[in-house]
Amino acid sequence: MQNVGMHVVDLLVPLIGGLGGGAEGTALFTVAEHILGAVLYQPSYHFMGHMHLMKINNTGRMGLWIQAMAGQALARNTPMVAVNDIYCVSGTGTSELLWEIAAGAVIGAVCGLNQHGVGVRGGSTFDQITGLEARFQAQIAHAALGLTREQANEIVLEFLEHYEHTLDNPNPGKSFPELYDEDTIEPKEEWLEHYFQVSNAITEIGLDVHGAWKKVLRNRG
Repeated sequence: MQNVGMHVVDLLVPLIGGLGGGAEGTALFTVAEHILGAVLYQPSYHFMGHMHLMKINNTGRMGLWIQAMAGQALARNTPMVAVNDIYCVSGTGTSELLWEIAAGAVIGAVCGLNQHGVGVRGGSTFDQITGLEARFQAQIAHAALGLTREQANEIVLEFLEHYEHTLDNPNPGKSFPELYDEDTIEPKEEWLEHYFQVSNAITEIGLDVHGAWKKVLRNRG
């Protein structure tokens, strides 16, 4: 594939509760799988897609810790380009989903990872991906640029208060046709209300959700 100009991408899915056991062992497995992928496939970049064995997410405390530790280890010690796959248990169209995304995006931005996208409901349901949560992830990541790890930790702990209690019984949310106008491909008011409610709450916490991306573009220019 590389001979014809195609990019090879390495997808890694270490399981929390699998061979690595808990957080520390799974973090080691995550780093080891990046190295193994580099040796076997010579990929252009790597997906860090670790997830909980039972809940199919990485937005719990262990998943976020693994993302932080593995991301920092790879960014500090290797030239690898790694992106964080944020696997969430909440469904599309819910505020809980946005809080899960926010936690994963802040950790990824501060700990050396690039942003990729969201696995809604762990990717286990049909027709539950929209563009709004991808935009939200990018906005949160831009807003987190420049934070110290200590600042990010305090912010993510606050984010956890909004969704951690729902991880065992997540809000299933709604499907794409229920949340988007299929003719204009624009989000409906219900989904926008959740988006603005959570965005405004995070702005009050101290992250410039709506304006940080403009600063990033100006700095690039």
